[in-house]
Amino acid sequence: MNNEMFTVTLREVMDARGVKIYALSMDTKIPASTIYRILENRGAQDSIDLRVLSKLCTRLECTPNDLLKHTLDDDDRLVQANMKSAKRKPGRPKKGSAK
Repeated sequence: MNNEMFTVTLREVMDARGVKIYALSMDTKIPASTIYRILENRGAQDSIDLRVLSKLCTRLECTPNDLLKHTLDDDDRLVQANMKSAKRKPGRPKKGSAK
C-alpha cells in the first residue's frame, strides 16, 4: 500500500541553489534539527508547518510546488474512481440541482 501523498524535494532544491543546512537554518531561524528531520524523512513526512514552508520558500526563492511533489496514493485513486463512476462534475453541486 502506497501512503506517500507528497514527496519532499528540499534536498534537491538546496543542492540546486548551493545552500547548506547550517546557512538555511541561520537565515530562516528554523532549527537545524527541523531541517534534518524534513530531509531525512522525505517520503515519510506527515506534515510541514506552513510557517516553516513559507520561510523555506522565501529563503530558497521557490514555491511550495518546488519543495513538494504530489503522488497519488490509494485514497486518491479511490476518489478518482468514485468521480468517474458518478459521472458528475467535480466540486459541490449547485443549489437545487440535485435531489
